[in-house]
Amino acid sequence: MGEGAEPTAPVAPDRAVADDLDLLDHLPLGLLVQQDGAAAFANRTLLTLTGWEDLASIAAAGGLDALLVRDGASLHLATAAGTRLPVEVRLVAAPFLGRPALVHVIRPLSEAEGREARAIARRDALDMVPWPVFLLEPEGTIRHANRAAAERLGFSAMDLAGEPFVVAVAPEDRAQVVAALDRVAAGAAGAQITLFLRDRAGTPAPARAGIARAGADDQMLCVVVEPDPPAVPAAAAKAPDLLPRFAGRLRQTLAAPLARLTGAPTPTTLSGPEREAFAAVASTLADLEALDIHDALAATAQDAPTERCDLAQLVTEASTALAPAARRRGIALRLDAPGPVMVTTRRPQVTRLARLMLEEALSATPAGASIAISVFDDGPAGVCLQVSDGGTALDEVALATALDPLAPGPAVTDRFTATGRPLRLARLAREAETLGGTFEVAPEPARGMIARLRFSQG
Repeated sequence: MGEGAEPTAPVAPDRAVADDLDLLDHLPLGLLVQQDGAAAFANRTLLTLTGWEDLASIAAAGGLDALLVRDGASLHLATAAGTRLPVEVRLVAAPFLGRPALVHVIRPLSEAEGREARAIARRDALDMVPWPVFLLEPEGTIRHANRAAAERLGFSAMDLAGEPFVVAVAPEDRAQVVAALDRVAAGAAGAQITLFLRDRAGTPAPARAGIARAGADDQMLCVVVEPDPPAVPAAAAKAPDLLPRFAGRLRQTLAAPLARLTGAPTPTTLSGPEREAFAAVASTLADLEALDIHDALAATAQDAPTERCDLAQLVTEASTALAPAARRRGIALRLDAPGPVMVTTRRPQVTRLARLMLEEALSATPAGASIAISVFDDGPAGVCLQVSDGGTALDEVALATALDPLAPGPAVTDRFTATGRPLRLARLAREAETLGGTFEVAPEPARGMIARLRFSQG
């Protein structure tokens, strides 16, 4: 220090903190800091990006857990104006004001990045269905064709988009196909037709298809083509044909999401609500895709050896695996599984079924609530896994429909169909049946739903 120079006064701690926060406010990335599970700081970039006035307004809206929504493979941040902003989020553990903190680094995605993410999510959603599915404009032009449809015909999905559906039909059947499409478009409940599909090489192959209306005010058409199995047993040929019912249920589930898509110039220009609609479509298609998985598991379960295993231990391991996901949403898993609770069954299959039950409860339960999980010996009724969730309650009619979604009668809107998973409970019940158990559901008196998986003693 030179002679006569005045000593530099130390910066006051409050001034240093203010300078640090001002620096964070000028970063081009949004920051939200959490400490002890609560939001402690949001920088000006994030507030400007979302339109929220301050940290208190974010907390009043439910906090980051409520505002950050996953739509399929994409993340969206809810803004104060009610729109959804596509974002990329990174989590960083770092000290903040001298205390440990979890920092959410939030970057808005560009329009080009958003279009690419939507295109990938849309293609993946349709490709999950193992049956050929076509979504048509009212005049019969193909809007979407999934991978199973493209592989069946030997075309690429891009080649099929924009082409008339009859390009996939043998010439001698085109008149009846056009007539069936016109009948359904004009108001018929649905149609089932037998036809010859024609692949790219011109080779005809017999097939059956279900046609139903879909989209806003039934303004689109959905064609579901029955898979071509290697061999059909004679007994199966005499079974009741569920294809028309399947097509009808598909129409009912897709109606609300596809309503968002009507009028969109091209799929790549879809805005926030349309992306949400595609997320619901993706859930529905995943639910349908799991039918094929269930059939494979059922066949495997019949041949797999049975063994004595501790149901309490299996459930405890499944709960432990899901605990991190539950903690991230602030959901408490209350486990009561004093072991051992022995049962003779097929260990891999019952382990998967228990995990699916817990995942379903976790998916339905809102942030901050709890899930009660119990494993016990119920005497003559056998051993039981009981899961009580905090999701939307269902009445007896809705539960009966969820367990048998293809039964005749009016469709019921419940928490499964609303999220695009109309077959979820029915699949769980069938998997329990293949294992020699029973799957029961009942409305919880105060909230949500109780699911019980039972096995007889022995």
